[in-house]
Amino acid sequence: MILISGYLFEKMESPFKDFVSTLYESRLKARKEKNEALAYVYKILMNSLYRRFGTNPNSTITEVYNYVNYKYLLKK
Repeated sequence: MILISGYLFEKMESPFKDFVSTLYESRLKARKEKNEALAYVYKILMNSLYRRFGTNPNSTITEVYNYVNYKYLLKK
């Protein structure tokens, strides 16, 4: 089997903890001020960050290909 590329990260505390806390506080403030559009923007930012960095590595799929398929993938 030939590994084309991959990444392995060690588990650690989120480097975004303070950033997300600030976003959440800003969202609450926007809601209190009845600015639902801005509150929605903060919500989308938090959700996007979670989707990108909160993905469970166990949910990824590993596929093994033969040499012919490997060469085909390299061309893509």
